[in-house]
Parts: sequence; structure tokens; C-alpha cells
Amino acid sequence: MTRITIIDGHPDPNGTRYVHALADAYAAGGEAAGHEVRRIEIAELDFPILRSAGEWRDNAPAAAIHKAQTDIRWANHVVILYPLWLGDVPVLRGHSVYLLRCRCQRVGETSRDRRSS
Repeated sequence: MTRITIIDGHPDPNGTRYVHALADAYAAGGEAAGHEVRRIEIAELDFPILRSAGEWRDNAPAAAIHKAQTDIRWANHVVILYPLWLGDVPVLRGHSVYLLRCRCQRVGETSRDRRSS
């Protein structure tokens, strides 16, 4: 059985968006085939904007980011769906910065904690 994490990268939570329909169809197909499926809905995540290198280095990730990191680590198959607006990815860029920061540290842990252990 495959563990699938679907990242729905559409910034609008309106369920009628095409990207949401793709994520729904992919999840339904995976579940119908007997796979475990988790979803990360970018439009529903609540996380602050990083405004300085110090915040990147010293602050632990928000709980929503930690959960997303955990879901990505759990998966052995990751699907990333997103719209293209004027040839660019509207929201995924900021989210991916958070997901990749501090090598998926634990909630409450800072990058400084990881260096000292």
C-alpha cells in the first residue's frame, strides 16, 4: 500500500476550483485502489509570513506547517497541484519556503536547537 500526500496549492478555498477537483479525484482514486491518502490544503493553512532571517533561523514552525511537514515525511508519494496565473505559481512559493525550512523541525524546536544537538 502506498502512502500518498496531496498538496492542493490553490490559494482560493472555493471548492469549485479546478485544482480542488483534481485533488478530490486523485484522492478518490488512491483510496479506491486501497492506498492511504492525506491532504494539505494550502488555502486553509494559517501561518505567519517570515519577515527576517532571524525569524527563519530562530522561530519554530507554526503548527499548521509542522503538520504539513509531517504529512510529507509520512508519504512515499507526493502530488503537488497548483494553478498557473500569468505563468507563475501564486501561493506555493511561500508555502514551500515554510515546508523546507529547518529540515522539518519539530514544533517548538528552532534551527538553533538542531545545531546544538
